[in-house]
Amino acid sequence: VNAKYEVKEFYGETIVPLMQGQPGFQSLNVEAGVRYASYNSLVVGIASNKFNNWSYKAGGDWAPDDMFRVRGMYQRAVRAPAIQEIGLPRTPGTGDADTDPCAGTGPVGNASLTALCVATGVPAARIGGVSGPISGQVNNYTGGNPSLTPEKANTITAGFVFTPQAVVPRLSATIDYYHIKVNNAIIQLPEQSILNACYIYDKSASSPFCQRVHRNPLNGSLTGGTETGVDAAYVNAASYLASGIDFGVHYGFDLSDNMGAINLGLDGSYVISSKERDASFLPERDCKGLAGLTCKRPDPIWRFTQTTGWSFGPLDLSMHIRYISGITQDSIKLSGVAPSSFKKPTIPSYAYFDLQGSYAVTSYLTVRAGVINLTDKDPPVLGTGWGGTAENSGNTLPATYDPIGRRFYVGATVRF
Repeated sequence: VNAKYEVKEFYGETIVPLMQGQPGFQSLNVEAGVRYASYNSLVVGIASNKFNNWSYKAGGDWAPDDMFRVRGMYQRAVRAPAIQEIGLPRTPGTGDADTDPCAGTGPVGNASLTALCVATGVPAARIGGVSGPISGQVNNYTGGNPSLTPEKANTITAGFVFTPQAVVPRLSATIDYYHIKVNNAIIQLPEQSILNACYIYDKSASSPFCQRVHRNPLNGSLTGGTETGVDAAYVNAASYLASGIDFGVHYGFDLSDNMGAINLGLDGSYVISSKERDASFLPERDCKGLAGLTCKRPDPIWRFTQTTGWSFGPLDLSMHIRYISGITQDSIKLSGVAPSSFKKPTIPSYAYFDLQGSYAVTSYLTVRAGVINLTDKDPPVLGTGWGGTAENSGNTLPATYDPIGRRFYVGATVRF
């Protein structure tokens, strides 16, 4: 990667206390901020680009008393393309696709599709005999795009904090709603989306998506040499909408007879929607609770971590439960594919148990030990079709599920 940025920014922000210590207004604050950024980027020997953007925020919080606090914020957020996204060299590789509209008998008897397939590189004599994707894969190209511009998002968060220390000491709870809409998102379009955009939606050989299809000149397929495949380099095309609820509850109490204290905690998230659109004219999909070649990495509806801890003098012990709700293969929900087409059409909910402990030997030395995945729970074995090539490693999804099994660790901290 031979690329660089020059960035100039100015920003200002403020928090203004409007009222404090009044009946019904323990505190009332407003918050605002603004930022301007100007970018000059260069991919050496290829292209340069220049762009600017504004981002801003406005919100506040209100605490009527010591127990409740309500908070909210609206933000225009931006993310400029990273060095790798503008400067990664174009590299041939392997991508994911279920179907090729020009493969098999698909274009036979369909004059317009036949003409489009020929215009995008299928030899006329091969119509009706083009080989489709092999094991859900086609050749592709990945790489950067010097013309990328920033993503823009409108975000809304609102929630409250409950800390009834005078009534129930050591109890605290939070709940927050989030709604995030991202436009002009930088994406490596799924190869299947590029093929669908070309042959099902655009239907024009000169369209930007059809220009990304490079067929084998001998047989019209999407496999072959390094000059054959679907160009999945980065592009500003996608939009996302994510909404949900984050929550947390924490409570602690002392045991009788000087037996230490128990600390309980629950932190989790519930997904209301997780919508994606690869381009403005392509259909929107909701990936909530799904994973596969389209939605890629699993997006569980529920996730939480529950912690139970016991503290007794210098000794701390705790049990953690990591919960992931069930996942459905996205082709079943999004494309109506029969569940019997998959070795595992669904992944059941998963719970991992971890143990950890620490002991303060002196004020200078603390030792610790633990067990991760106490029950040695195996990851789901899924076969092909679950997640893209980058996500499905060894027929499972190691970024979400534990592929290693039970393991132990010990350590020590020394303070001088």
